[in-house]
Amino acid sequence: MYKRAFGMAWALALLSAFAIAQSGPRITSVEPTTISSGATLTVMGENLTERSLEEIMLFKEGTTHTLKIMKKEGTVVTVTVPKVAPAKYSLALKIQGVTYTEPVEVTVE
Repeated sequence: MYKRAFGMAWALALLSAFAIAQSGPRITSVEPTTISSGATLTVMGENLTERSLEEIMLFKEGTTHTLKIMKKEGTVVTVTVPKVAPAKYSLALKIQGVTYTEPVEVTVE
């Protein structure tokens, strides 16, 4: 009986975590896709103005660079790209202390 109750509790916890991840902030696209350090990048997505969204970052091979958030409006966030080495970077979101890599890339020249 305890095993069944534990299994049910585990399944509910897993489903709850999945539901939170699905409804949380996520990036769908950026403009422009190629940019220079110091320039402004427009990030579009879902639930980007939620308080749970702490940071938007450039991510490459274990290195992250935090983007300075200039403006949040609904599904659009405007950020400034810091001085970074030229490369192709994935975007990442920090949500409640956890970093999630998004399937959106930007090239910094």
